[in-house]
Amino acid sequence: MRSFYHDQMTRHLATDGAPSMSGTKQGLIGLLKADTSYSDFLPVHCIIYREHLAAKYFQYPHIMQIVLKIVNFIRSSAKTHRQFKSFIEDMNNYELSNDVSWYCLVRWLSISNVLGSFFELLDPIKQFMEEKGKSFPELSEPQWLLDLAFFIDVIQYLQTLNKSLKGKKKLISDLAQTVFSFHNKLKLFTKDLQTKTFAHFKCLKKISESFPDIPMKTEEYMNKMSGLAEEINHRFNDLRSLKPSFSFLENPFAVDVVSDGCPISYFITNNKGYSSCRVGVTRTARRRRCCGHT
Repeated sequence: MRSFYHDQMTRHLATDGAPSMSGTKQGLIGLLKADTSYSDFLPVHCIIYREHLAAKYFQYPHIMQIVLKIVNFIRSSAKTHRQFKSFIEDMNNYELSNDVSWYCLVRWLSISNVLGSFFELLDPIKQFMEEKGKSFPELSEPQWLLDLAFFIDVIQYLQTLNKSLKGKKKLISDLAQTVFSFHNKLKLFTKDLQTKTFAHFKCLKKISESFPDIPMKTEEYMNKMSGLAEEINHRFNDLRSLKPSFSFLENPFAVDVVSDGCPISYFITNNKGYSSCRVGVTRTARRRRCCGHT
């Protein structure tokens, strides 16, 4: 493994934050930093994992409790599930989804799919539960519905952020810029709540128009958005110090390297003698050994 890492000229290493990986003494990062023969590198906590942790800050337990009870009632029994799908089909509304999604705790952002289908089928679900003799008064409470709509809107934005961070051939500068852009959007969302225009909260706008006389907890929603922004800022604070390096990677000609110096010159000059030629030769030799050649 040591030979492999040396040959690859690692300049930064992303981990999931587990002690076995990020430990300063016995973790992988600590052991590599203690190795004087190993080239210098920049340890980075996995960006997608950090985004996942920040997203879990935003929770509405009283919403999730009711939604999951209803979804589990519909999906846990094959007979009830079949009856629910038939109930939706009998409505002859082809614009509606024909089912509700399961919720997976491990993939927490899957709640966006659950809430999305639940909100779309809100009226049919209410009728179906009444026919089954299951009482859920929350489905008729305006304030609960407002909280549900607000929760759905924000969760869908978080899922969009999560998807935009995934994919191949993305530089760390691209991922960081995506996170910073979303952090700035939260300020716009907060302003939208303050003015009550709801241009970026389509579900909340729909429910608020259905209950125009119900006072909305705008202050609470704004505090939730501010808390989410603080959580993201805390989780990704270390990436802000790397912005000069990101700017150089995105557009080297925009950086005055004469006056300010090259932001990544340290990693260029301190390569411990591992040239690209050696990397290519080592890779070729490794492939030949794997194929049985000498």
